[in-house]
Amino acid sequence: MNIDSIISEAQSVASEFGLRLRIIDITDNIVDLRLYLDVELFIQVYANQLKDKLNLNLIFKNRRLCGYDSEGGRTHIHPIDEPESHIFTDKKIDIKEFTAKALKLLEEREML
Repeated sequence: MNIDSIISEAQSVASEFGLRLRIIDITDNIVDLRLYLDVELFIQVYANQLKDKLNLNLIFKNRRLCGYDSEGGRTHIHPIDEPESHIFTDKKIDIKEFTAKALKLLEEREML
């Protein structure tokens, strides 16, 4: 994982799903960006290449609805029904897969 590949993937996902991409912060080793579905509804992507960290969170009104965090080979999920809990998993997902799952959850809950 490197910062350029994260940004490239986010740009591709934004284009494919019709989302607006905004880079919040970027350095040589980290990127913090958002894929907006609406003003208060977005996917937050935070990556740190030194820590092999990728955090993906669906945010609504400044609260995490669900998420996926990975750092140094350890991965956990924040499920939509209990976004503060941690369920450890071996499965890694990318921005596109998380976005597709987030959109499906929003449709199922009639939030889109």
